[in-house]
Amino acid sequence: MLAAILAAPLGPTARSAQLSNRRQITLEQSGFFYGEEQYYVVTPPLIQVYYRPSAESDDASEKMPWRPKGMKLQRQGNRGTFLHETFVLVNGKWAKKYKTVSMKPDSYLTANSCDTTNSLDLPGGPLSDVLPHPIKIKLVEDHSDYAVVVYSDTPDRHEYYSLKTALLERDSPSWHVASTIYSGDAMHFCGTKTFHAKSSNGDEPLIFLLYLGDAVSDEPDFISIQSFLLREALPSGQKTLNPPLNSHTR
Repeated sequence: MLAAILAAPLGPTARSAQLSNRRQITLEQSGFFYGEEQYYVVTPPLIQVYYRPSAESDDASEKMPWRPKGMKLQRQGNRGTFLHETFVLVNGKWAKKYKTVSMKPDSYLTANSCDTTNSLDLPGGPLSDVLPHPIKIKLVEDHSDYAVVVYSDTPDRHEYYSLKTALLERDSPSWHVASTIYSGDAMHFCGTKTFHAKSSNGDEPLIFLLYLGDAVSDEPDFISIQSFLLREALPSGQKTLNPPLNSHTR
């Protein structure tokens, strides 16, 4: 008798209660870092950006009111002098907090390990049943009751392919696609990074950074960053999203 009760399908009331107890997750765009001859260093919860000053800025100090008095921007060997900007999360968006003069960083994100031939195709398991077909999956980040998937829906393209980022929610025992955000065309998948960052409003969402290489650039180190926030309607007493339980990438 007990086995029959446990195996019986949920009634409308029980089903509604189950859905109401499920975390409500949203995937939001929170910023995009892009530009040739720019170098990125991700130091959670910060994003550091280095780039060469323009010729106008080199010759006209009044165009850079942030520059310390008397400081000159001079080329120094092959590395040159760079502007260094630090970005922090403000109300869910990345905002420039500090700006100074620096040398080119020794370690930074590069396109050296990107999937330049669109060959990476990870197994999606049960998630594949609700994702478009045909696709090539670049990343699956499984958080038990929701998942983030990065995929190419142009699987036949070898060099210039598109990328999309999808949020999937578990609707036990299956899944459904809650939202999909376009992540660029003629791009290469170059990995991801996930961490918590406290916003100025006290919220501490989960940050999902997608690293993209640009297939049309002649710069071997040219890479860009698309940033997402994963938010939820938090139950009483809970402050942040749980960290990922399972992550698959290159």
